[in-house]
Amino acid sequence: MMKFDEKIIGHIFPIGLEKIKIYDLGLKGGRIIINEGVKSLWWNSKKYLINKRT
Repeated sequence: MMKFDEKIIGHIFPIGLEKIKIYDLGLKGGRIIINEGVKSLWWNSKKYLINKRT
C-alpha cells in the first residue's frame, strides 16, 4: 500500500493541494472502520467537525 501511495497517489495529488487532504481523510476513515468499526467512525467524524468549526 505504501508503494502505491508514494508512486501513484503522490503523482496524482501533489503535496499541499486540498485533494490530498481529502484523500488522507478518506484513508483515516477507512482505517478507523477496519480497526474500530463504523460507530467509532461516526463519533470521530462528529469530533472532527466540531473541532473544525472552532
